[in-house]
Amino acid sequence: MNSKKQFIKIENLLVNPENPRFNSVNNQEEAISIMLRKMGGKIKNLAKDIVVHGLNPGRLLLVLKENNGKYTALEGNRRLTAIKLIMNPNMISLDNNNLRKFFQKIKRESQNNLPKTLECIVFTNKKVANRWIELEHTGENKGVGQVPWDAEQTTRFKSQTSGSQRKHTPVLEFMRQNTIEIPPRQTTNIERIISTNSVKESIGIEIQGQSLSLIKSKKDVIKNLKKIVEKIKSPGFNVEKIYTASKRKKLIKELLREEQSSTKVVRTRRNGRIIRKQTLLERKPLIPEHFNLNISQDKISLIYTELKELEVERFRNAVAVLFRVFLEHSVNYYIKKKRININNSNPALYQKIKGISQYMKERSLLTTDELKPINTATSKDNRHSIWSTDTFNNYTHNLNHIPSANDLKVSWSNFQKFIEKLWN
Repeated sequence: MNSKKQFIKIENLLVNPENPRFNSVNNQEEAISIMLRKMGGKIKNLAKDIVVHGLNPGRLLLVLKENNGKYTALEGNRRLTAIKLIMNPNMISLDNNNLRKFFQKIKRESQNNLPKTLECIVFTNKKVANRWIELEHTGENKGVGQVPWDAEQTTRFKSQTSGSQRKHTPVLEFMRQNTIEIPPRQTTNIERIISTNSVKESIGIEIQGQSLSLIKSKKDVIKNLKKIVEKIKSPGFNVEKIYTASKRKKLIKELLREEQSSTKVVRTRRNGRIIRKQTLLERKPLIPEHFNLNISQDKISLIYTELKELEVERFRNAVAVLFRVFLEHSVNYYIKKKRININNSNPALYQKIKGISQYMKERSLLTTDELKPINTATSKDNRHSIWSTDTFNNYTHNLNHIPSANDLKVSWSNFQKFIEKLWN
């Protein structure tokens, strides 16, 4: 037999002075010293882990039997070093007093429960042992050696063993099910991109627990994810382009801009109001499918997402009330962010909107034409505007006042530019 399993006393195990991790030295003491100098932090972490969890039973030390009854570790020198230092911290030089104190503390915590012997694989022929060590440390070797997990496989294992699933995993599963090829070693970049809520919203997805929901058509979601993959695969792409949330938002906006701008919309004017016929006729939710906002406030973002999902015809009352809540929260958020002074201790919604309209006009954030629907809706003479307090109160309190799905969608269309500017 070329090898055998055997329990060996730790005192008879030697740290290899010819460890490939560093240049050869003369003896075990020098080997431990240079090990600490080169990777002291890792040895400390390993020692703490051994005290808490014990040694990995799936990885035994590979040792070579010497003529003097000792055994030199060929594989597992870090583990052996950590164990020896826990058992005898005085092996550490007094020049490294902090490290010595650390291992003294670890020894106390171990309560001397460390084993006196270790199960090892004993070789009498170093050449035979080297074959297995080479396969352990030199990569896949065409499948003969150890094949490491990629980022996606690591994530899947962690989700399976922890009982919880990381947020991006359902998206990767969706991509795989719909034959969207994930480039090698790019799983982390995909995870980073979709970690931003507004990006998920732009793509058309929502993650709740371990479930993925589509807030756009499946066809569009697949198309958007493919665009992301193509961008990641393109020459010149690097993680710096998606390192921050603002950069991720910018990237997605650029990727999906072509799709948005290519949507043909028929426009007509009626009483100064712009009506997008195609959008109004085809869209079922209040908000057009390809209109996306980067909303940083969580609750407002959730309300916005719900408004993109609810079909106006089926849920007219819910949409009308939620619409008003969304607007008021957005207006309040903008006023606070820009520190706009509204000359009223308890201003009504229309007064807040007028104050913001004036603020935007003075700073040329929107043109006079773009602000015209705002001014019309907040005018005292326009009591029946969707934005008027009276109208929203009627939706809530008047049993005879049922909102029109078409009016709600027209009102959104007229105010879309204003809302977009609130969250720009």
